Amino acid sequence: MRKLIFIVSFFITCLCCYLVQAQNISTLTPELKQQLLDTTASMFSVSPQGMGSCSGTIVNEVNGNFHILTAKHCLGVTTETYFDNKPATLIVASPTQDLAYAIIEGTIKDKKVAKFSSFSANIGESIYHVSYPDEILFVSEGKIYRQTPKNDYAYLDSIHGCSGGGIFNKYGEVIGVLWGGYNTRKDSVTIMVPLREINDFLDEIETTLNIKR
Repeated sequence: MRKLIFIVSFFITCLCCYLVQAQNISTLTPELKQQLLDTTASMFSVSPQGMGSCSGTIVNEVNGNFHILTAKHCLGVTTETYFDNKPATLIVASPTQDLAYAIIEGTIKDKKVAKFSSFSANIGESIYHVSYPDEILFVSEGKIYRQTPKNDYAYLDSIHGCSGGGIFNKYGEVIGVLWGGYNTRKDSVTIMVPLREINDFLDEIETTLNIKR
């Protein structure tokens, strides 16, 4: 009887270990990762305070120039801003959200315009992030766990310099822009501007700059 109880206990322990491991299995395929890389640009800026690095997502191409979405706080009071070493010629910042829109001279080799999701993300949905903190590739994946009127929160790793990078769904479509994060005793939490807020900002950009997405 004791032997049977031991075997059952061992089986349950193994099953629990398997379930924990299964939760950590990556769902980021090589194809999806490449799709995210193709639409993400590194960013560095120069200001009187020094140099900084962030990232951005290519969201449009007009007259042979890429348009890039990033976080407003990445810009600050800068004298020079570059995306993949291409200078930004125009920057428009949101008055209400941590969002900014930049136009660069020309395009970036092997990069293309990202697609946007038609639907906002849901709690529990798997999400993916690509950025270039200090111009070094950073990739992470996680799940959304909380939503408020202005922000979405996700269990997702991020570090200083990830700001401005896009948050994508399993189809490689933009559903958010990363702007901050913090660590709890158990997890890394990332904060992002949600799709509905991004769409409102891009609608304003269309009107202000007289362009179409």
